[in-house]
Amino acid sequence: MSDETRIPGSRGGTGAREKKRRLTPGTWWVGRRFRHSRRPAARAWPQVHEDVAYLTRELGRWHPRTLTARSSVSRWLVDECLHADALRCAEAEVADRIAEFGADAPETLGWRSGLAWDRRRLGDLDTAVAEARALADDCVRVLGSDHVDTHYRRATLGQFLAENGESAEGVRLARAVYAESQAFGLDRWRETRSLRNVLITTLELNGDVQEALDLLDEEIKVESGTLYGIDENLGDYEMKRLEEWRRRLVAKVASL
Repeated sequence: MSDETRIPGSRGGTGAREKKRRLTPGTWWVGRRFRHSRRPAARAWPQVHEDVAYLTRELGRWHPRTLTARSSVSRWLVDECLHADALRCAEAEVADRIAEFGADAPETLGWRSGLAWDRRRLGDLDTAVAEARALADDCVRVLGSDHVDTHYRRATLGQFLAENGESAEGVRLARAVYAESQAFGLDRWRETRSLRNVLITTLELNGDVQEALDLLDEEIKVESGTLYGIDENLGDYEMKRLEEWRRRLVAKVASL
């Protein structure tokens, strides 16, 4: 059996290779700390970064355990509203992935999307729009115009445009992507719901409040037919979010 393994995310063919490193009790135990959706309360941020450094040193930067750790750190930083730190991590990740695998590798495209969102969270909408536009163009070129990821990233561009004062263009793009997704029918059911939410957001930003409300009522009707929408005892937090959104739109319509 070969003592080499292809690095995750490398481009086709033989790809980049690194020495395979086996899990030890230590790396297994440290890796378990990153399986949670939120940062373990017992681990302060300096300890979290030490854990990532340990996995990187012992297993390598592109080992699945190390990749999981870095992804978890990125998610935890955003959840804790440490957006400047999240941006620095995303910038480093994207730079390393471009250097190792190229800007068009699927995982690189995913991290580039996260980087654009980090900039948006920090209020740097001009740069976020520029990066989202470049990413959408690259996804069309690499993945094709009908790919699920391409639809999501074009929709993200539409939302960023609307938030950055170009709401009419944002609505135009969000409408187009939503219609394209609808054409796939049930094959893109979940994606279409997500894109409908983006379209509602852009419509609201553009002042098309009644149309946004009508679309939101469609989304609420769909959500009411899901498991959590039916069984209120399970706690449908998504429905609560939609209902709060609806109350806001109803108030806006009434004020027109």
